[in-house]
Amino acid sequence: MPADKPAHVPPAAARPVRPVVPFDWRERRRRESARELRRSPGYLLVAASVHALLFAWWSLQPAVPVVVPAEMVLRADTEELAPPLPEEPPELLPPELPPAAPPPEDQLLVGEPVVQDLASLADFDPRPAMDVLGLGGGAGGGGGGGRRSALAGQPVELVSTGPGGGGFRLFVDELRGRGLDMVFVVDCTASMDKFIAQARATIDDIIGDLSAVVPDLRVGLVAYRDQQDLWTTRKSDLTDNRYLIHNFLLDLQADGGGDFEEAVQEGLRVAIHDLSWRPDSRRVLLLVGDAPAHAQDEPVALSLVRGFARERDAALSVLYTGGTGTAALAERDRAVRESFTALVRAGGGLLFELGDDHGDLQAQILDASFGTEWRDEIRALLTARTADLRTRIVRLKVLAGDRAWLIGHLEEDPPHPAVVEGCIELFDVAIAQLALALVADETRTLTLRAAALYVLRKKVAPGVALDVAQPLSGQLDQLARLRREVDRLVPAPGRQQPPPPPPGPRR
Repeated sequence: MPADKPAHVPPAAARPVRPVVPFDWRERRRRESARELRRSPGYLLVAASVHALLFAWWSLQPAVPVVVPAEMVLRADTEELAPPLPEEPPELLPPELPPAAPPPEDQLLVGEPVVQDLASLADFDPRPAMDVLGLGGGAGGGGGGGRRSALAGQPVELVSTGPGGGGFRLFVDELRGRGLDMVFVVDCTASMDKFIAQARATIDDIIGDLSAVVPDLRVGLVAYRDQQDLWTTRKSDLTDNRYLIHNFLLDLQADGGGDFEEAVQEGLRVAIHDLSWRPDSRRVLLLVGDAPAHAQDEPVALSLVRGFARERDAALSVLYTGGTGTAALAERDRAVRESFTALVRAGGGLLFELGDDHGDLQAQILDASFGTEWRDEIRALLTARTADLRTRIVRLKVLAGDRAWLIGHLEEDPPHPAVVEGCIELFDVAIAQLALALVADETRTLTLRAAALYVLRKKVAPGVALDVAQPLSGQLDQLARLRREVDRLVPAPGRQQPPPPPPGPRR
């Protein structure tokens, strides 16, 4: 069968000539890669996201009203005028975002690396204008006058006071304007050993709670035993120097008290008549013990308390440390309760009972200091406190083991309490030698010397009863003992000093 007739083929002269292009494999690969990229899910997702963002931005733009120019108005007797060419629209910019608010002060260091914080704090000075109790020297404090503590927590206005909140604010403002003088009268016989150890461990927390409510705080201590003991009373006058209080507590050793009754009336007499109470402050006596006065001395004790309570806003409360908490009380417990109840009634205060663990010691002291009418509001105020930023920065230095930084700030007057605690935690020969030099330099302030002595007594010389409030000329033996303890830390020639202990866990 014959083949199909081929189609008509134009002559060569009539056919278009296709130019010969050399093959470029690089260009082909580029085009294939671009085609694959446009078909990939990631490219499509990015493109869709960009379009969605542009659409969202466009939808947020304010609507522009349409203004019809006069030239566009139709007239009945003339034809429509040609509209003028529109002007070039101005460039549209995205709306400005408001500046980011700085983080609260108490969150500046939360979650940040230690090295980053330390790098920006090389020249940080942690000293506030405050005394060593942590109390601010400036005015303010709840709007009621008095000094404002940098460690006292939130202002009272920020705390929900519940029903009658205005009354609580007035109560706190008045206290902050007048100040608080608090004196602990403590039985120091052998049976009180656990309580004295607990007081040493919690005195900073107690001071922190009290100063959070009333920044203008002074604390005094009176220890008493019995007439036949080595000593009957010892005192630490009302002060805002926490390290005088610390050193006094380190000196106390529970001992003596062979019989049941103690010289309660002597402790009360010294506290009421021999300490420097301020006339306009709120004055609180807190008797802490587990035994009553001798029968013949109880009238004297009652007379002293009545005279004290007659003063404006003065009261005595009692913390009974020997109660069993059961209904079946021994005869001795009944005698103690009767004696302490009589003192509380004469002093217008409260009677508390502490268990063996003394777990509620701080709560009992708060109630003794401020009463129970605003108990819930005061607890809320203390709960609302935030960590002091200076304390947290010093803690970062301690975690980094920066002894040189701590040594430099230990000489500042007054030293920040966190710096003193950091020197105790990272204690070494250099810190010990500086502390000894400060103690021996009587041109330094009492506050600075007491802080340096506290560092030494906590680490190397707990039994050295040196009193920086007295001239050193009468305490040369104690000062020599202190020097010997520090010299023992210096390694002998050729012997390498042991490495310092690592810093404790972050609190």
